[in-house]
Amino acid sequence: MVVAAIKNKFNNGEVSIYQSGDVFNIPNKSIVGTKSFYITNLGRVFAHDTGGIFGEEQSKSYTGNIDLSFNDYGITLSNEVGGEFSFNVLLTDQEFINVYEKLSHNNLVCKNNMNANSICKYRVGKAINGEHITFTDYIKIENNKLKFSKDNYINEIPFYRIKSVKDKDKFIEISGSFSVRNSTIYELRVYTFDEKVKKEILNKMQNYNQNIFNIVGDVSEIFTTSVTANIHDKFIADKSIAICFDSNNIYFIDEFEKKCLVTLKLSKTNAYYSNIENKIVFESENNLYQINIYNGSSLKEYLIRNIIKTNKKLICRFGRLSGVLNGESFKGEEVGILSDGSKIIFISRSNLKVLNTIDMEKLEVQIDNNNVFIIFKNQIALLKVFVQSHIHEFFTKQSDSSYIFGYTSKDEPFFIKQDEDKILLSQSPSTIHFKYYNEEITDISITKYGDKESIFSELQISTIDNKKNLIINVPNTIIKDLIYKTYYYSKNKSLEQVPAEQLYLSYSRQVNDYILFHYFGQIFAMYHGFKEIQKNEKNIDLKNEKIINYLYYSIQALKKHFDTVSIYLPSTLANEDANILRDQSAQIPYKNLQRNLMSLTSQINRSLNEIENSIASVSFVLISREDYTKVIEQRTKDGYSLAVGMGVLGVMATTLTGGLAAPFFLSGILTGINTRFSDSYAKEQEKIRENNEKNRISFSVDKMTDSLEHLTQTLLPYYINETNNSVYQTFQQLYQIYKPQLESKEVQKELFNKITQYYTYKQLPVDNSVTIKKRDLIELTHQTVNLSNQYLDSFQKEVTGNVPKSLETTATIK
Repeated sequence: MVVAAIKNKFNNGEVSIYQSGDVFNIPNKSIVGTKSFYITNLGRVFAHDTGGIFGEEQSKSYTGNIDLSFNDYGITLSNEVGGEFSFNVLLTDQEFINVYEKLSHNNLVCKNNMNANSICKYRVGKAINGEHITFTDYIKIENNKLKFSKDNYINEIPFYRIKSVKDKDKFIEISGSFSVRNSTIYELRVYTFDEKVKKEILNKMQNYNQNIFNIVGDVSEIFTTSVTANIHDKFIADKSIAICFDSNNIYFIDEFEKKCLVTLKLSKTNAYYSNIENKIVFESENNLYQINIYNGSSLKEYLIRNIIKTNKKLICRFGRLSGVLNGESFKGEEVGILSDGSKIIFISRSNLKVLNTIDMEKLEVQIDNNNVFIIFKNQIALLKVFVQSHIHEFFTKQSDSSYIFGYTSKDEPFFIKQDEDKILLSQSPSTIHFKYYNEEITDISITKYGDKESIFSELQISTIDNKKNLIINVPNTIIKDLIYKTYYYSKNKSLEQVPAEQLYLSYSRQVNDYILFHYFGQIFAMYHGFKEIQKNEKNIDLKNEKIINYLYYSIQALKKHFDTVSIYLPSTLANEDANILRDQSAQIPYKNLQRNLMSLTSQINRSLNEIENSIASVSFVLISREDYTKVIEQRTKDGYSLAVGMGVLGVMATTLTGGLAAPFFLSGILTGINTRFSDSYAKEQEKIRENNEKNRISFSVDKMTDSLEHLTQTLLPYYINETNNSVYQTFQQLYQIYKPQLESKEVQKELFNKITQYYTYKQLPVDNSVTIKKRDLIELTHQTVNLSNQYLDSFQKEVTGNVPKSLETTATIK
């Protein structure tokens, strides 16, 4: 509201367009009076001071030029300081525009200011109620671009994007399509107070006729981005372009060359979107165009609103493809993947070409961790996916497959087929990559278990020619059969040439090895674990506690295991021989074996009891059975399905002994004990150990060590020898029952089958926590027998080295 004293001085049609307070100086300006300041539409300036209680009312007017200057806080309007009426008003950019547009008489004089020479205003997007941005800047013309000096808003307006330029007296109106901070603006107003700059802008822009609209027509959806594609038989990567859309087409415009690179018909174009990678791929007539989009960009908003369909997905960097797919071979090629739910398109990362398009319904898919096995038209490919969570975005279900397959360390997949002659590894019916004749294979061993979620483990196939050795990952479910069949087929052809007595001898040796493993292999496994603790644990107190707990729980398990083996194993073996011979008298020789094994168990238990007695004196360091059970279950449960799958518990425990003599998990005990006695546990127990007789513990551990060393080094060679003799005697007696039937083809076939089963059993690991084969422990028991012979030799030498030579010998010496 204008005070009356000022309003009375207004001319006809003159109105106030800006009002403020104490922003002026006049002579005798009051201290407490009310001050009013006005700028009118005629460019006149008025000031009024009520004078307050003691002063006089004053009114002043100014009709000269108003100085305009730019600063970091806004725009200043002022006049010369020192006259009867001076003022200095600070306005925001928008406040100034509101004043400026209402001035009918322009008496503003822009001072020479390098900070800014113009005010710019634009609206974000097309919406009428969209956000308006106003800012000051120093603008200039350079290389057919309107350049802005500040980084706050717009960097440049290329003439190429300008549709029209109009002089609106107070401002220049520039329309077109311009990219600003991931957004698009369609109109820019430039308020410039430098007439030279204004004329230059109008002259150059209005005379520039090479704009993008001459190429694409009157479109308004234009965005700046980059494209990767094969265009005109040339691969380009991340090329900067303008992408334009109208109701029928998509245009890729090279703004540097000022030409259209590609025009895509929307009706023939599919768009696949990756929110993870901020990319979209347009697929048109089997050609691909990869576009970069950014969060918050107007391009992304436009695509989501108008182009992108939720069922069309994309991952540009999905994985590495190996094998054969739809007739084409791949070796670790990095690929992307597109899908609409009904088909899969594999694309090359190196040149963005379509590698294969496959109907999802015709695929067989098997997923193992980040490996995706794809079976199509009797061909197999392996997709090694970079990010496992991406898999189920594209492969929502697995197929039931009748194929057996594996893969190498280089992620090459293969079908695995085995017949009576050979093992074939192929990727398609026409490509055989590896051929192994069963007779050439000398060994098949597990070298590494897969992850706990994986159904695969690593095998090494060794051959007579070491150059053909192969490491391959195969399903756990086929390992047993692969070993069994390889041995069976390699030996079966020559079975008729093997004498019946030799076959029976081989059978007896296999049974002997089986018994030795269950007795002495387990003891050696315990001894190995004991030595591992001694070697690896540096903290003496922690070492002692680990040894005490490890030996205690291992011995508990061993004693129960020996009882089971000695009582039930001979009976089980007897039943098997009775079934082979159809003669119950085959059970009689095993009665003596059973008595001998039970006697042997008692003798071994005496040695184990000696160790247990030493443990009893320091029982306070034992962890609770509940805690022990938890750590062992945790250690073994992850691998249990693996063990069952590959037959660690199934080959002999079920086939041969009905599960009565399955080995316990000694390695699981060792790992569990190591887990329980972690560094944090050591710190927690440090104070307790200081108060619990360290010397007493060390003394007891020394006794345990001596007892265990005595058992393994002195007693075991004798026990093993006695067991060998006992088994030998059993099979000597059993031979009399077998002899009449050894020439029977059916009996020979049964014996050979049992030999193969025992061989397979020995080839498998001790348990699911280690890759040491049972055969290795059995061989260790055989080597230990040599110690028994060494003891005998040493006694013999002691006697012969200390007694007189015989008379006969001395008489011959001259």
